[in-house]
Amino acid sequence: MTDDLCFMPARELARLIHARKVSAREVMSAHLERIGRLNPKLNAIVAKLDDAECVALADKADRRMASGADEVFLVTRRFRARAVLGPLLEAHRDRIKPEAISEIENGARLSSGDLASAMVQHGELMERMRRFQETYPFVICAVNQVPPFDATIDWPKEIAGVTMEHYIAWMKSAYWISATFCPAISVPAGFTADGLPVGVQIVGRYRDDLGVLQIAHAFEQATGFGLKRPALS
Repeated sequence: MTDDLCFMPARELARLIHARKVSAREVMSAHLERIGRLNPKLNAIVAKLDDAECVALADKADRRMASGADEVFLVTRRFRARAVLGPLLEAHRDRIKPEAISEIENGARLSSGDLASAMVQHGELMERMRRFQETYPFVICAVNQVPPFDATIDWPKEIAGVTMEHYIAWMKSAYWISATFCPAISVPAGFTADGLPVGVQIVGRYRDDLGVLQIAHAFEQATGFGLKRPALS
């Protein structure tokens, strides 16, 4: 496979990387191995980055592929917050909560390059999701990472010992789906050991809202979870 990667056209390598059949690190490592093996005899490459730097760049590309949904959603949200709420911050800073102030100010710090990068990643994310759903038309996943919490808490600062880096991080499993533009619905899926309600998220193909509603209805009819009510104290 190593030599195969070295002789593939760039378009084919890009297709395999985007389809998650091979990683950017694997492609880079294959080429570095071949260069290290043959270049002492051929002397075909005069200058290149250190191997460690090359691998680090490949790892960065892999991380970008894996975390695209997060950057797409947060950059877009911050840009919108600045555009829509910026004048309110200037006029009423003392009446706006700290999280909203941070969101608007982060939006003000965005560059055109940041926004362009997010838009490119958004297109890549939607294409990956489209290809994935050619095989799996529906995705079942968590709605969020925590069960219902005390109403006196503004937002969960920590989950299972992991600090939440911002005030909507506890909803990542929901907003990652939002970034795909796919229709989704939350349906009742039972209760925790403490009797708190939990749900699952059903995600369909882009614009297949009807399919999502149909499978959600079938799920509710089969499980009956929606007929039960949590005990109120």
